[in-house]
Amino acid sequence: MGHRRAIEPELPDTFLYSVPAPTGSLDGRVAYGGGSSYCDAKAGELQIARACLALAKSHGLKFSIENHTHTLIPEAASFLRLSDAVHDPDLGCNLDVGWAMLQKEYPPIAIHKLKGRLLNVHMRDIDGSMRLFPPMGDGVMDCQAIVATLKQVGFNGFASIEQDTHPGDPEMRVICQRYLKMMREYIG
Repeated sequence: MGHRRAIEPELPDTFLYSVPAPTGSLDGRVAYGGGSSYCDAKAGELQIARACLALAKSHGLKFSIENHTHTLIPEAASFLRLSDAVHDPDLGCNLDVGWAMLQKEYPPIAIHKLKGRLLNVHMRDIDGSMRLFPPMGDGVMDCQAIVATLKQVGFNGFASIEQDTHPGDPEMRVICQRYLKMMREYIG
């Protein structure tokens, strides 16, 4: 915890590591760390979100939470529930379109759900089996529809590439050049 304490001195220790990773059983019940309930985990998530938001605001910033599989915020609706509970316009969502698709949420629909709460977009491609994040342009992500929807809802943030690499993939420079060319075409 030493390096994190130096980086985040304003946060109490209980806020540094968010909610412990879930453990579960095959009957569908999930317990979060130390036998506490899912409701306790959600309450902890709310407390952590409020503390992080307060810290961000104390520095004149907004606070953005990214959707991610295997977390308490896997898709747009779960972020909106948290946002409704926190009730602060400085809490926003960083939509990762790859993780959205992995959760079977079509990114343009997620963008419509999040419109006023969307602060940033992580663009990545995904394969047809929804298991791998191939080089941008090699998968099935409908980037043109995503850009069109971002325009439609008046999004004025960033749509940055987030790219995994695998053996045999093109160089990152080539992938980024492909992304920029594609985005320039779609943005117009």
